[in-house]
Amino acid sequence: MELQKFNAFLEDEIQTLLDGLNAYNYNKVKRDYLPFMIVIKENDLTIAGAQCASTWKWMNIKLLWVEESHSRKGLGRKIMLEIEEEARKRGCLGVHVDTFEFQALEFYQKLGYSIFGEIEDHPPGHRRFYLKKRV
Repeated sequence: MELQKFNAFLEDEIQTLLDGLNAYNYNKVKRDYLPFMIVIKENDLTIAGAQCASTWKWMNIKLLWVEESHSRKGLGRKIMLEIEEEARKRGCLGVHVDTFEFQALEFYQKLGYSIFGEIEDHPPGHRRFYLKKRV
């Protein structure tokens, strides 16, 4: 047995870890993972979008981004409404997301998301929040 450390991600090793975790999980619960992505383009350039996945009756927003020059124009809200609609179509109970206090906490709260978890000093001097909304 040999412990090895790396300062970079090794794709083969990541896949081995993922395969092992998935094998364990899917031995306990049914495999239920379906990705979902939205992008908004302007002149063939992506100016906003989201990467999500539904699993075990919940939609997880892995990332949501709106180009800064297009913020406060309703694009984020439009994306969120599409995500929630897709979650309902898939029979999800709700949507969950995480954000830092300096990112979009108020944005999600205005859309009806409630905090269910928080990490202080992540990054140092800031907080990370976990939010959810039933759909």
